[in-house]
Amino acid sequence: MSDRFIIILVLYSLASFAVLLAIGETAIWLLRHQAIRLLERLRPNDGVIAHLVVRYLPLVLALILTLLSAVPGYLHAEPMGTQERPGTWLIGLALLGIYALIAPIAGVAWLAIRTTAKTKKWARSSVHKQVFSGFQLFDLDIATPVIVASGVFRKSIFLSLSVRALLSARELRAALRHEAAHCRQNHNFAKLLAALAPQLFSVPELLEASFRETIEYSADDEACKVPGDALNLASAVVILAKQATVNSASLLYTALVDAKHSASLERRVERLVLLKTAAKNSRSTQLAAAYAALLGATAAIALLPSAQHMFRETLELLVR
Repeated sequence: MSDRFIIILVLYSLASFAVLLAIGETAIWLLRHQAIRLLERLRPNDGVIAHLVVRYLPLVLALILTLLSAVPGYLHAEPMGTQERPGTWLIGLALLGIYALIAPIAGVAWLAIRTTAKTKKWARSSVHKQVFSGFQLFDLDIATPVIVASGVFRKSIFLSLSVRALLSARELRAALRHEAAHCRQNHNFAKLLAALAPQLFSVPELLEASFRETIEYSADDEACKVPGDALNLASAVVILAKQATVNSASLLYTALVDAKHSASLERRVERLVLLKTAAKNSRSTQLAAAYAALLGATAAIALLPSAQHMFRETLELLVR
């Protein structure tokens, strides 16, 4: 087995992965409206998981096709002593594959640094600490209205004194229950997983907005199990929407109201006022079965000799 054989194998694997990932992401973009309609029919709890499945679907399918079809096709057909030089296209696509794998990790590291710096700054402004619903609650002496759930593994809630002054006792209780629900349901971890998904193109804004809304709806539903809290939470959202609140979309914490995404607030308040809560029946089993069937079908196609031959022919075009 020559060194050039191994080099081309690695480059070809990365290039195949990049091409298949791009095809998968393009398919998601073309089907984004249909995907959102399907996701909106699910309970928000299930919807958060389903959003992550959609986010990772191009990656999983690209890996299956690369490992079960592209790589075996190369190993079976290419002489181990080959002295062919890798083509420019092969090298370029391989670099795209490396970028798709590394860029999200670097992006999440930067997110973690920024989030840690922000929460440490808030912690230094804390004037009182207590426990609410099992999580640390920090009262902050800052002017900006802040009520957020922070932490991926060590979870806590930050609340500014200005929010305490703005909300009534019932509104504040509902808002804090909402943030505690984010902590219990690991929504910051879900945001972390979403950000880690390898991708070549940016996620369609419609899907990103739907993911944010689904996370909020999920926390709303848990917070509103106490009678009357739906209206209290809706009132708190409306009051804080009028203030200059924090932006949480680009950081690893979740805020009751996001200053940069106020367009979805009207739908959210309407949902709370009209008590449009989630259906009681979970579809997680059906979703898991459909996902397993799709992966199984993809693996079966990848193992077909004709699929491996197609990848081999593609390799010849890229290597030359």
